[in-house]
Amino acid sequence: MERTRRRLLAAAGSGLLAALAGCGTGVDERTPSSVPDAGDGGSGDGGTPAEGGTNVGFPDRTSPPDPTPNLSFDDFRLLDRDGHLVVEVDVVNDGDEPGSATVEVYVRAGDRERLREGAVSLDVGESETYAFEFEDLTREAVFADGTVEPRWKSASEGEGEG
Repeated sequence: MERTRRRLLAAAGSGLLAALAGCGTGVDERTPSSVPDAGDGGSGDGGTPAEGGTNVGFPDRTSPPDPTPNLSFDDFRLLDRDGHLVVEVDVVNDGDEPGSATVEVYVRAGDRERLREGAVSLDVGESETYAFEFEDLTREAVFADGTVEPRWKSASEGEGEG
């Protein structure tokens, strides 16, 4: 009886040591306490890479997958066409498979916000320029007090729309 008790305690102790050493399942689902929250990118909170912070720790499992693994923005320009703002966006397929997605161009000028979108489909190595016209905005208004943001529409946003 005493011998069985010793074996049981030894096995429990070994299991505890293995768990503390990180052995066992091989999967660590914990979030390290050193991972900063996704704040505004200011000092001390880490932020996200897009906000000027750093991406440390475990990946964010709640983020949707990249809807455009092969497509990327090469450049964009603000043009004036007959007094209307035109945003040209250069897209390139630098992946190893054809790519299709929806590009959105968000523009804010003063208190006005506008969004245009268009389908993009490129074969490997291709590039193309897509133009988005904003009839009620001017290039000068955007330069004075505004922003322009070309971005990819998430694959989940387009589901169920027709």
